[in-house]
Amino acid sequence: MTVDERVHAELPILDEQYLSEVSEGDVHFEKELFHDFFDLVPELISSLEKGIEENDADQAHRAAHSLRGSARCIGAKRVGIVCDSLVMKAREGDLSNMNSLLEQLRKNIAELKSFIEKEWGSIAA
Repeated sequence: MTVDERVHAELPILDEQYLSEVSEGDVHFEKELFHDFFDLVPELISSLEKGIEENDADQAHRAAHSLRGSARCIGAKRVGIVCDSLVMKAREGDLSNMNSLLEQLRKNIAELKSFIEKEWGSIAA
């Protein structure tokens, strides 16, 4: 396991303390934030995929940057750290190995959703 993988694995899926501070402990508001985040994810992932497939670093950068910001707003640490790598590579115009990062991103998003649904229940509107 590399240092980056170890650091990533040690990060919480969700920074619940940060989320509580942002929401001021309002569970209903937290669920709204989750709902909004998961509504955006498919469009942003699709845009990221398209950027990678078309070798369009600008599009990949915009999508990864937006997803990173959205993840950070809810305290999704693992999603955010993968997005950091995607943003950096896209900014440098290096789209090589982006598919492996994209797979890690999908895995982290699935883990996040499972964790949230276990702790907060359904996030459907």
